[in-house]
Amino acid sequence: MSLKRLSLLVALSSVVACGKNVCSVDGMGADGGTEVGQRVYFEFDRPKPGQKAALNADQKELAKATADAVKSSKDMIIAEGHCDRMGSDEYNDALGERRADAVKKSLIDNGVAADRVEVRSMGKRAQPNPNANTPEEDALNRVVIVKRMAARG
Repeated sequence: MSLKRLSLLVALSSVVACGKNVCSVDGMGADGGTEVGQRVYFEFDRPKPGQKAALNADQKELAKATADAVKSSKDMIIAEGHCDRMGSDEYNDALGERRADAVKKSLIDNGVAADRVEVRSMGKRAQPNPNANTPEEDALNRVVIVKRMAARG
């Protein structure tokens, strides 16, 4: 299944599950942040260590839609990188950061002020789909979720 199709299916199912899950499309996150835009999904173990953190065309399209949704706001934006259950905590922390960095770069390239975007790696400790037991379910955890945090002040 393509990443674009997976993103669309998850977005549609997230809207349906909005009342059941802690975090859904444009729903409140556990830390009080509001999820905005589209989730950006990644292939297994991508990007590799030392690899330039770049998005493919479908991922760039999703990140651009998210940038368009947040660039006029004054709120802080957090790109949270998540990973599946395979690999060590240390490896997945670094992988989640590489994924979030790639989305951050795309948000900035699409007009979001760099000083408003933070990166957070959730590794495999805080998975969006914590009960994943199949390769298809694991794919839902290889994602960057963008959250909007209310501006202070």
